[in-house]
Amino acid sequence: MDSSQFEKDITTLERLLAQSQGQFIEIGAEAPCSFTQLKAYSDAELTAFEEAHSLRLPAAYRDFLLRIGACEVFSFQGSHRAITFYPLDEIFALYADCFAQPEEWLFDKFLPIGIDNSLQESLVFGFGFSQPQQFFLLYHDYYLDELDDENDPHFPAFFTAFERYLCQLITHRGRLSPH
Repeated sequence: MDSSQFEKDITTLERLLAQSQGQFIEIGAEAPCSFTQLKAYSDAELTAFEEAHSLRLPAAYRDFLLRIGACEVFSFQGSHRAITFYPLDEIFALYADCFAQPEEWLFDKFLPIGIDNSLQESLVFGFGFSQPQQFFLLYHDYYLDELDDENDPHFPAFFTAFERYLCQLITHRGRLSPH
C-alpha cells in the first residue's frame, strides 16, 4: 500500500472525527455511527512514551496517533461494535493480567493498541518477529503469550500492515467508497 492511500485514510478519519464529535452521523454505512477522539498526542508525549518503555512506535501508528489520537470509531447506533484505539497510558493496566510476567511481554514483544468490539479481536503490534509486517489482529480465543512460536504454520497469517488494516476498516466497516 502506498503512502498516498494511507494519507487519504487518515484524512478521512480526521474529517469523520471532526464531523461527528461523538455524535451519530450518517456516512453511508448500514446505520448512523459516531467517531470520538479519546486523547490527542503531541510529538513530545509520544517520544516520552517511547523512552519510558524503550520502544519505537511503528511510523504509521505514530502518525496515526499524532493526527487522530486515541479514539473510538465506527460506533454504530444501537450496537457495541466500535473499534477502540486505546490511550497509551491505559494499555498496561488493560493487558497486565493477560501475562504471567507483563513487564517482560508488554511493550517489549507486544503492543496491544485497541480492540474491535464487534469481532472481539485485539489490535496488536508484535516486535522481534521475522515477519515483514508488525501489525496483527488477535482473535479472542488466542493469547498473546501463545504467539511466541514462529514455526507454527498459522503464525505468518496473523501479520499485516497497519496501513492496510486502516484502509480495510474505512472502506468496509463504513461502507465508504474506495478513495
